[in-house]
Amino acid sequence: MKGSSVAAFLLFCAMICCPTHGETKCVHYLTGVRGYVSSATDATSDYCEWDIKTDQSKLILINFDAGKWRRGSHNCSATIVTFHDGSSANSNIIDTFCGDSTSRSKDIADISTASTGNQLRVVFNHNHLAQNRTEFNLTFTTREIGKEPVFDERTFVQQTARKFNRHTATEFVQLIAGGLLELKQIQKYPFGYKTDNKTPSGGCMLEFYLTIEYGRLDFELTRDTDFVCTSIHGGGLVEPFLKEESKWPPDDDWPWIPFWHYVAWERTEALLKITFLDAQVGVENPNEVECVIKGLTYRVGAIVTACPIGRFGRICMERCQCYNGASCHSFNGACKCAPGWSGRHCTTENPEVRISPSSSELTDLRYGQELQLTCTGYKFPIANLTWFFDNDVSNIENHGTSRTETLHI
Repeated sequence: MKGSSVAAFLLFCAMICCPTHGETKCVHYLTGVRGYVSSATDATSDYCEWDIKTDQSKLILINFDAGKWRRGSHNCSATIVTFHDGSSANSNIIDTFCGDSTSRSKDIADISTASTGNQLRVVFNHNHLAQNRTEFNLTFTTREIGKEPVFDERTFVQQTARKFNRHTATEFVQLIAGGLLELKQIQKYPFGYKTDNKTPSGGCMLEFYLTIEYGRLDFELTRDTDFVCTSIHGGGLVEPFLKEESKWPPDDDWPWIPFWHYVAWERTEALLKITFLDAQVGVENPNEVECVIKGLTYRVGAIVTACPIGRFGRICMERCQCYNGASCHSFNGACKCAPGWSGRHCTTENPEVRISPSSSELTDLRYGQELQLTCTGYKFPIANLTWFFDNDVSNIENHGTSRTETLHI
């Protein structure tokens, strides 16, 4: 395995008979919090399986590093890779990918997926009618499943992109840098992030990890290097890690962007972990810190927007489970239920009545100005709706028999 110290990791290969395919198949067993798979070296036959297992409290995140792959297997006449959400090839299928894509550009469908539990089965099956076998490299990382996520209104951005691809996925968290990193293709620079942890007050935080490659600076970073960072926007706390320190890599669950470079550690001399406790969202609200190193000032940070519809988490690789018109939070997959529904995934009917003004912003409402109120009943039969008010407007009444009634006052 490349990057030998990144995780405790076991790999076994057993050659057994595969009666359903009439050929020898290989099975690999991988355990740990992070690992690497290469079909070119691991798949000793045209049918191969990998059983990936991590801690009971974690789930598994997958990203392809290389290969001409597309999501789905419809009309696929080439190699197919199937991901099963469990310990065997009979477990539920969560994703399939076909190796017949003609492009490696960053606009091809982003090939990533995630389990819902601590085990994942990967099945590689090459079609003998295809001229060439399509190979792949993939990495797996993990994250704690944790308790029920909290829907933080402060960091919520409505998901609008309908297509899930590499472009829309990388727009969720974008690296911004000045001075420290002069890059033509900044999205390809090795960085990573976590969005599933909570702040002390229960809100959403952004944990941003940035590698500093050898040769990026005009000087060498050591323990004696003057290194002072302050937050400009987003309440950022900076923790530097140097490669010469005993604990390296600094975090077994470091969430690098795997489609850049698996061996990023070998080219790295330091890592900046920036925790934005007051993460800001929107292109106009960057999260930034300013670092002074040997008298030189550098700014680095991230712009946070939203995942494409139905996605959340690192590189938007996880699927939301928010139903019946609910909104999904891109940070952690938390659901905001539509009226008439409740529960973690918004699947429980919740009879209720909601009264809403014509505008969500009433701070500028003035005396004499008309106000429109809408009353709607959800998930229960309605015989009639009657408006009544006390005090100065007690004479105003409006009757109706529909589920929704509007009143102008």
